[in-house]
Amino acid sequence: RPAGRGTVTACLAVTALVITAPMLYLTSPMTAASTPAAISLPAELGSLEHRGSPRFSPWEPRMRNTDAVTRQAYAMDNEGTPMDLDVGVWYYADQRQGREVLAHGNRLYDPGEWQQERRIANAGGVPGWNVTILSGRLLNQRIALAWSYHVAGTWTTGTLNVKARMLQGALAGRRDGALVVMEMRCSGEDCEQEAAALQQLLRDGTAGHIARNLRG
Repeated sequence: RPAGRGTVTACLAVTALVITAPMLYLTSPMTAASTPAAISLPAELGSLEHRGSPRFSPWEPRMRNTDAVTRQAYAMDNEGTPMDLDVGVWYYADQRQGREVLAHGNRLYDPGEWQQERRIANAGGVPGWNVTILSGRLLNQRIALAWSYHVAGTWTTGTLNVKARMLQGALAGRRDGALVVMEMRCSGEDCEQEAAALQQLLRDGTAGHIARNLRG
């Protein structure tokens, strides 16, 4: 059956986005607000308290050609139970072809080492944030990740949403972007405690505290 007018219009809009966004990233001026000298995380991040350098983690995202990377370790009190987590930021000050959050080859995890067991979209009721549970293919280990892309001042996820926000940011002269991840190692088989704790952090506004350190 022939495609409806709405379907054709949507396809044309996506095609225009794919073609136009790279051109704008080559020609649009970049604001000073999107080019910080470095990215850092504070000693206190909302209800989280800094506890030193991050532990070694077998998980690592693949994010190529970043302008800055920072990872910090924090402690939290989850209804009387102390819990540890690491917060990481993989930052691009001036996104352009080959140097952007969704560049070819960039990924949240290596599928050869990890498999996704579960994903919670809009985690904690916060749009653009996800909680993903991973289990190791080679190691008997599970981790819980709360993650999102921060693109030109907005939390978002999904390829089309990220590309659309990149285009909006380019039109406004902002081309910064980052992958932000809060990581917890699971104490149980189902990771329920960690998934719940990460969602509570999002409900408590932790994402907003992180965002304030990404403005430069």
